[in-house]
Amino acid sequence: MNQLIEKIEGKRATRRILVTGSEGYLGRAIVSALVKAGDEVMRVSRTRVEGAIACDLLDAGKLSSQIKTLDIDYVIHCAAAVPKSLSDYANTSKSEQSVEMLRNLIAAWAGPIVFISSMTVYGADKSGLRKEDEVVTPESQYGQAKLNAERLLLDSGRPSWSVRLPGLFGGCRRTGLVYGLLSAILNKQEIKLPEQAIMWAGMLVEDAAAALAKLDPRDLNHPLVINIAYEGTTSVTNLLELCQSVVYQEQGEEFPTERSKWSVNYPEFEFDLSLAKKLKVLPKQNLRAALEEILNDIAKL
Repeated sequence: MNQLIEKIEGKRATRRILVTGSEGYLGRAIVSALVKAGDEVMRVSRTRVEGAIACDLLDAGKLSSQIKTLDIDYVIHCAAAVPKSLSDYANTSKSEQSVEMLRNLIAAWAGPIVFISSMTVYGADKSGLRKEDEVVTPESQYGQAKLNAERLLLDSGRPSWSVRLPGLFGGCRRTGLVYGLLSAILNKQEIKLPEQAIMWAGMLVEDAAAALAKLDPRDLNHPLVINIAYEGTTSVTNLLELCQSVVYQEQGEEFPTERSKWSVNYPEFEFDLSLAKKLKVLPKQNLRAALEEILNDIAKL
């Protein structure tokens, strides 16, 4: 572990990194973080985009022929069928496509990989700290697909990070629970919470990208899973109260002493971040500071 910490903290030579899904929400932020760190970045996109390699990762033959021509140190794999609504989490076809993308990448590329996984692998079947090495039971097809993909990397035996992230917000995104709550509170509008008792944790997309830029799978001898998130327990209702506190503080108003009551009992969630702390890859700010950033962006619109 000490050697791993020294490698992460040490000064690195310029890395040559291939980012799949580079035109997506997280992919763009990762590319920006890597370029800022002085790395050389090659981008892969399913569609034709200037400066990116056009390649459908579901086309195993084309992927294999293209990646063999590249001189890269490792791959950060962001490409996936990302859910755009709650119903998409149950979409079996899209989930299977995401697993197939990683399967094709593993077959085409023999080197190290950073895979973007998700908190959804844990499910909401129990409370307490959710640890990387615990037995998990995903509740959605999306979560099961992420777990299946992690197992593909584990079976490959290659040095790799499977990074379990919370939901992401910020950047160019003007939708989602965080943005919706802050906007509603700021503008004195009706607050709308999810109708289902979903578990929630979130992270500013730029903070997630900065943490991912620090994880070099070449530092490893075998596959590892790691949680990356803000510290502390979260839930939908905790988020609402924090959003209210941030807005009221900004407006110089007192936070109401009486809490609103909701018909849905939202579960609490907390990552075990012991490994990320040891490796010093956690973001410097907390969830409240991230919400303050988003509020400032909203206020400028």
